[in-house]
Amino acid sequence: MLQEEPTMTNISLWVQGFALSSLCIALTFVLEAFCQDDVRKLKASKGGEELYRAAIAANLRNVLVFGSLAYYITIVYVCTKNALTFSQQASSVFGIVLVEGFFYYAIHRAFHEVRSLWWMHKFHHQFHAVVLPSSASAVSVGEFVFAYMMPIIVGAMLTQADAVSAVAAATIITISNLWIHTPFLQEIKLPWMFVSTSDHLNHHRRGVRGDYGAPVFHFDRILRVAQKGSKQSAET
Repeated sequence: MLQEEPTMTNISLWVQGFALSSLCIALTFVLEAFCQDDVRKLKASKGGEELYRAAIAANLRNVLVFGSLAYYITIVYVCTKNALTFSQQASSVFGIVLVEGFFYYAIHRAFHEVRSLWWMHKFHHQFHAVVLPSSASAVSVGEFVFAYMMPIIVGAMLTQADAVSAVAAATIITISNLWIHTPFLQEIKLPWMFVSTSDHLNHHRRGVRGDYGAPVFHFDRILRVAQKGSKQSAET
């Protein structure tokens, strides 16, 4: 029996990871159901049918396979098994979201500004005139692993998060990523330090260099404010 318990635990964690990933897919499709005019626009464009099918396939592959794998790795090898207080959990959640945001900003910026890395990101930017909730995870495997999953894992490691904190932070990040790719939410304004849907849709539609921060914190603005503040301090 002692030898079977770890195996059963491992299977249970795989099931949990797959279940959470399935919820993400379900939420994506629910939001997509409210964007049918945009879906029709994409399909009517040149190569749009194939692009939309590729987006759905990428969502299923990335979220269900690599998302479940990331969940397993994080819970088994990264998260602390020690009991945390609620305040410690809240601190870990904030820390993971912050760390993930900074790493994603840096990696996303590198995708755009380092020519040799663009291949990893170019599929995601095929969604420019029309951006959909399914565009959120319509990325290459490399981008999903290194820009989406790894920053969360690193954040959980640095904050010594427990399983509850890691799942809570990942949930915030996932919902935010869907939010910023959902067109009917673009009229909603957020405080300057957060990424709004309109911020990210502008990034897609204009192909601009900038607005790299996503999905929660707008690190472009945060770093500009910090830099401005440091210059003013130096001048005084």
